[in-house]
Amino acid sequence: MTKARMLASSFPFGLMWLFGNLFIAIAGCRMDFDPASFVEQPRLVGVRAQVVGDADRATPLPGERVRLEAWLLQPAMPIEVRVSVSICVGLDVRRGPSRCRGQPFWSALIPSSAEGLEAFEITVPNADVLQGASSLLFTFVLCRGPSNPRPLLSGPLCEDPQIQGEIATFSLPIAYDPLSFNRNPSLDAMEVSIQEMAWLPAGETPPSDCRAVAGTPDLPLLVVPSSQSPIAFRILFSVPESARERLPFPPEETRFESLLFSHYTTHGRLKRSFSAIDGLNSRPIEIEWEAPPQSSLRPQGTRVRFTWVARDLRGGFGRSDRFLCLVPEEAMR
Repeated sequence: MTKARMLASSFPFGLMWLFGNLFIAIAGCRMDFDPASFVEQPRLVGVRAQVVGDADRATPLPGERVRLEAWLLQPAMPIEVRVSVSICVGLDVRRGPSRCRGQPFWSALIPSSAEGLEAFEITVPNADVLQGASSLLFTFVLCRGPSNPRPLLSGPLCEDPQIQGEIATFSLPIAYDPLSFNRNPSLDAMEVSIQEMAWLPAGETPPSDCRAVAGTPDLPLLVVPSSQSPIAFRILFSVPESARERLPFPPEETRFESLLFSHYTTHGRLKRSFSAIDGLNSRPIEIEWEAPPQSSLRPQGTRVRFTWVARDLRGGFGRSDRFLCLVPEEAMR
């Protein structure tokens, strides 16, 4: 018997977690939940829109061209996945999930790899077609393994009915007035440290067996001792005011937009999966990460990826990734 598994991307409310305008519905028989921060299976965690010719802007005008990046995180051992997307004019609803006003006007399979999904471009319909609609609705279908997604009709989501399918939806706000433009938060200047050490983005993805190249600011080397108790590491991160958009409307004391951060990792456990920076708060945020046990690590080192996704809850997305290398203490002797 098939049941629906509902996932979210923000604070938990029963079987559904609200994550701005992104939710994931997985068809399967499991009803247990992994920690929101732990990437155990391929997960769509955000979709960033960039107006062509004005890449910082997230909200397009009717008729503009938009580049879209759907951020699919892979676990430590990547899993083959096939992904399709269909796009329609969203029906403005006051309550309940978003839905289409009419049939999709664009659909495609999105090429994927171990690094994620390829970016794609669309043209927003003109104002006559939109008829005042406030958003476009994107529906992604993810199928694990070699099975392609099926059209969004009744029945299984994937061509192979034995393959677990997953649906994710995302609403892209549309602007009708340049004064209502929203820009993506930028995490390029995001500062991160772990155990008081500066932690920089890696120029490229380090190898899975990372010990030989680790020990630099963009790939810290951490030693995990043999212990019956979990070992915790302290992570601090902060974003400058330049990362956030200044809001032109009251209250006057709220100078910058608020950001909701989601934290993800391929190994271990983060003690908190979400953090928020409000309009007045620019202090560093501290989170604690519990490393996996030494017995699960390779002597040559185990690469760990951390991903931060920021949402301004107005359609803007930002992302930053860090890598580190874990080595069991016994391998260092």
